[in-house]
Amino acid sequence: MMGDRVAAWWSDVLAGHQDQAHPVYGRDVKVKLDGDRMVVRGEVSSKDDLHELESELEGLRGRGIKAFTLKVRVAPDTEDDEGVLEQTLVGVFDSVEKAQFAVELLKEHAGVRPKRLALVDRRTGKRKLDELIPAEYADEIQAVRKGNHVLVVLTVDEVDAFSAREVLEEETRIITSIALPPQRSA
Repeated sequence: MMGDRVAAWWSDVLAGHQDQAHPVYGRDVKVKLDGDRMVVRGEVSSKDDLHELESELEGLRGRGIKAFTLKVRVAPDTEDDEGVLEQTLVGVFDSVEKAQFAVELLKEHAGVRPKRLALVDRRTGKRKLDELIPAEYADEIQAVRKGNHVLVVLTVDEVDAFSAREVLEEETRIITSIALPPQRSA
């Protein structure tokens, strides 16, 4: 059964206010309306939470929603694994403005805690990449940096890499992204 706060939040979402945090799952769950279809993305901490969210969505059918797409995963229990590995992700953008937007979005997203986050453009070039990218991958990354492409390079704890990549690929106008293999944290 949906609580009053949760029901009120869903009513706000249906009214077009999709930018508010879910009262239970916070910003880990994001909702977008696409006509009479609702798309829900994110992460919850348990299978019970996922089932509860599914139940909430079923309660919305007939209130202007005919179907929903649920792209919510259960977060792995990673307390013991956190801090062991880190992963570097590279986003390729066709303008500095789009790359700056991605940097701001990554800084604000609750599910992403960058250890390092940098924008690499023509001015900073190879010198900056050498600081951010492990040497064995430098040539591969330089190859994607054609013309005026701007890179967003971030290193996150490996358990946060899924969320970071999801933000880059689904919420920005990225050309492509590259995920380097996880490496032992410093």
